[in-house]
Amino acid sequence: MDNRFVFKHPNIPTEELTVYDARKEPFQICGLYQPEEPGFFRRMPTEVAETISKRVRLLHTNTAGGRLRFVTDSPYIAVGAVYPPMEFPSARTAAFAAAGAFSFDLYADGKYCRILWPMEITQRGSVVSFDIPDGRYESFCDLGEKKLREITLNFPSFVNISAVYIGLQRGSVLKAAPEYVNKKPVVFYGSSITQGACASHPGNIYQNILSRRLNFDYLNLGFASGAKAEDAIIDYLCTLDMCMLVFDYDHNAKDLAFLKNTHLPALRKLRAAHPDIPFVVLSRPNRDPNEEQACDRAKLIEENCRIIADEWDAPVHFVNGQAIFHSHDSEMMTIDGTHPTDLGFYCIAEALCDLMATYLG
Repeated sequence: MDNRFVFKHPNIPTEELTVYDARKEPFQICGLYQPEEPGFFRRMPTEVAETISKRVRLLHTNTAGGRLRFVTDSPYIAVGAVYPPMEFPSARTAAFAAAGAFSFDLYADGKYCRILWPMEITQRGSVVSFDIPDGRYESFCDLGEKKLREITLNFPSFVNISAVYIGLQRGSVLKAAPEYVNKKPVVFYGSSITQGACASHPGNIYQNILSRRLNFDYLNLGFASGAKAEDAIIDYLCTLDMCMLVFDYDHNAKDLAFLKNTHLPALRKLRAAHPDIPFVVLSRPNRDPNEEQACDRAKLIEENCRIIADEWDAPVHFVNGQAIFHSHDSEMMTIDGTHPTDLGFYCIAEALCDLMATYLG
């Protein structure tokens, strides 16, 4: 129990709350690297990120894919987080912020409850968010009836977080959430789409949609403008103990020649390190203005999958990302021709769900 974080919700006296540090049991933080360590949460070791690129070094502390899980019968949940100082000077950054890149969201028993905004003082229904000068932010979610619920708090995709506190009604039950179906995580590697731009809230990135449907744990190694299959990141992926790899490397390869020189060597190295697990390999899902180039890239990736399948007796599946965004009204799939809307993320999840369910049960 940690009462140093004082919540300021106007409708709940502080004495009615018990405040917990989310890094401590029975809370479970999934999808982040050694989350019990103080400081910014990370998705991989800093010493590894530094060897890959400046971009990965910058983004590895973004909490994309982080999830806090627990069970409680508290009728409300207060969420406090410590953010670094943030400014939103550009229209592009503001668009990402509006898309939920800087927010938490909360699910109870797999059902969406609220987005928890850190941006400004707002009051909408039962959620109130506060902007506190020292960089702390807090939100409140009224669940109504007092009963046991499995809670998932999804972390934001494009911001750093150094602490999370949970306030529950004093005397409420608090226990660990049920285990996921997989002991080892699914690992996703890719670009800004993989990291979660530009979902309206973090629960709508395609990995979280899939995780809720299939009840699996995962690690999000998406790096906006930073997924270039460098030797250092591929070597790191080779060391991870995973049950499945979703390899979404395409977008950040600057041209077809770069993709050709890096994609197959990366797959070969990964398959040598993980000879038995299923690989799901995507080409980039977008509405590319250069349709011919996008198709050429997809053909190259599909051929690389055939080569790996011939060389190794292990499952490898190609998913044509270009086809995903043409499955419905394509102009509704992205905000800018590349980054998905919620509909775009939903369709990516749809394209992967049955295939992944085959292996995850």
